[in-house]
Amino acid sequence: MPFSSITFVADPTRQYEGRQVDNVRKPLTKDPKVRQFIYLMKRRFEILNTGTLADQHGEIELPLRLRKEYDALMRQLVPLGRRLFGA
Repeated sequence: MPFSSITFVADPTRQYEGRQVDNVRKPLTKDPKVRQFIYLMKRRFEILNTGTLADQHGEIELPLRLRKEYDALMRQLVPLGRRLFGA
């Protein structure tokens, strides 16, 4: 991906509790494609961490309902990411 830099900012108010922590994404443009990408990434994280999935590590198996939603989301996310990032 053609990023010239990535910035990570420490958050001293957060503490790791054995679960994944979603990235904080902030749009630096009003481009609706960027906003859609951020929404889809947030929803992807939510799907992969629904209920007891949040406590699982490594490869996980999604229940059928979530698998269908995840697959539909990825069908939008992958081409959108390619358009935004040229990859």
